[in-house]
Amino acid sequence: MDGYWDGTCAITHLPIKQDDPVRMILLTENNYGPDMGGGFCYPTQLTTPQFCSIKGVYDGRGCIIPQAGWHADYVLARFKKWLADKTIVIEKRDGRWEKKLDPRHSPTLLNWLNAIERGYVWYLANKARELPKKQWQFMLVHEEIYQQGVSLIDDLKKRSGQDYHATIEQAIKSLRQLKSKKTKLDLSKKEARTKLWLTLTDKKFNVLKMFFTGMASWDDHMIGYIQDQLADEERAKDTLHAVAEFRCFFDFMCMIRCPFQMQSGAGGGENDEEPLLHMAVFRVGTMLAQRQLVQIQEENERIGMNIE
Repeated sequence: MDGYWDGTCAITHLPIKQDDPVRMILLTENNYGPDMGGGFCYPTQLTTPQFCSIKGVYDGRGCIIPQAGWHADYVLARFKKWLADKTIVIEKRDGRWEKKLDPRHSPTLLNWLNAIERGYVWYLANKARELPKKQWQFMLVHEEIYQQGVSLIDDLKKRSGQDYHATIEQAIKSLRQLKSKKTKLDLSKKEARTKLWLTLTDKKFNVLKMFFTGMASWDDHMIGYIQDQLADEERAKDTLHAVAEFRCFFDFMCMIRCPFQMQSGAGGGENDEEPLLHMAVFRVGTMLAQRQLVQIQEENERIGMNIE
């Protein structure tokens, strides 16, 4: 279709078509940089996810139409705050940009995401600008792939005795008990929400801290994100489940050796060669994975016999 182009799924590298359901993951550059010449250990080595994923549909022009809801409202509120704090700057590099599309004048989440897609949005490590600014980016994943990754890891966690969602139910029960005490915390105040968070992550509920293990650069944003929702029990529950879901997706990215990073290959895909090439690669990939699985099982059996 003239004037429209495909996105690229960050996991399968298949084209994302207009109106496809997707997840957008906002990213910021980190300090490790490209000096890791031969590869790196973690999927966040180059860029780091911020917030949880944003659900939406692909707009056919490189961005998404985000699904409305409190999560989208929260992300928008954070961008407004960062802009006011001057920890985010917008630097337009080319052409005209109508005020109705400029998030500084028309602050909608859609405008912010489109500005990021154009490469206009930068993060400042501090207001004094003593460190280099870093670009905001994003990656897209087909909704079906995102859900499959979450489901697979969630199942693995349960089988290993780590049921994130059961732990969250415990935390919400504790939250309800704490809020019902006579010395009720005023959760409209940040200090009270911070105190409540520390209570929820004490030794009894320290499994919640597992959501952030290996994701240190998340902490300031994500913990603040959770704390801001604690005044409302339903929103707190939704938030913690969303964080648990995204933690599963993070582990999935680790296990399939896929980095968090924006993708190449945006453009039209109207011929049949591209899906045929992908299918051929997937067939070979499946064959190699099956071969490696047999090798691992044989090695495990050999080790088991040696132990006996």
